[in-house]
Amino acid sequence: ELGQKLDERVKGLRDRLDDRFQAFQAITDDGTSMVIREAQATCVRLADDALGAAEGSQKKVDEIARQAASSQRRLEDLVSQTEAGLQALRADVVGVRAELAGSAAAASSIGNGAGSARALQPAPLVAGALDGAIGPD
Repeated sequence: ELGQKLDERVKGLRDRLDDRFQAFQAITDDGTSMVIREAQATCVRLADDALGAAEGSQKKVDEIARQAASSQRRLEDLVSQTEAGLQALRADVVGVRAELAGSAAAASSIGNGAGSARALQPAPLVAGALDGAIGPD
């Protein structure tokens, strides 16, 4: 009878121990599940932040590309205007040279002397310097 009581008490202790172990395991499973859910939520937030940063970067790249294209167009316009201005300047220089040559010829035919005609003509060094300063022919 003592052995039987001892067996019953050991069995009862084992049952209570099993119940407590199952309760502890349920608590542990709930805690693990909570940690996993929090980790997943953190990953989702980080992914959203990374996506937002990538989208923001893409917008900035697009804006810079638009600005670069606009700058390129303005630069091309300036080059065109500069070339047109240089062409006009070349034409003016040619006109001035022709006028000087005409004046020199007129002075020479009137009889003012060779010295006066020579004073109206540009020196060869100056004429060569102007050609190089204006640009290629």
